[in-house]
Amino acid sequence: MHEAVKAVLEAYINYLKKHGKRIVTFVKLIGQDTIMTEVESLYWYYKPTRNYPRLEDALKDILSREELLKELRDTGLEIVSREDGRYIKVHVNKLFELFNRAMSEEEQQL
Repeated sequence: MHEAVKAVLEAYINYLKKHGKRIVTFVKLIGQDTIMTEVESLYWYYKPTRNYPRLEDALKDILSREELLKELRDTGLEIVSREDGRYIKVHVNKLFELFNRAMSEEEQQL
């Protein structure tokens, strides 16, 4: 997995460690097919890498390279740009899978 894609995915998983229970509960109640998370929400959960010291650096590289966009989509994440900002779009089935992974990682750290 490319470093930029891995960094964004890990930021999303770290975000789910903190907010996942609330999000999953809400999604189940509403019955949505997809969920959109503001990219800015991930800044706090991003861990800098050697080549991507900021989340913005990783996103910029991904957005500039079609093969990285595809690789990110293959993880279940998609970057969506709208007038009001950028979002990470995830299908709820993938959200549940990533949430379970986040909770598993959290348990292993205890």
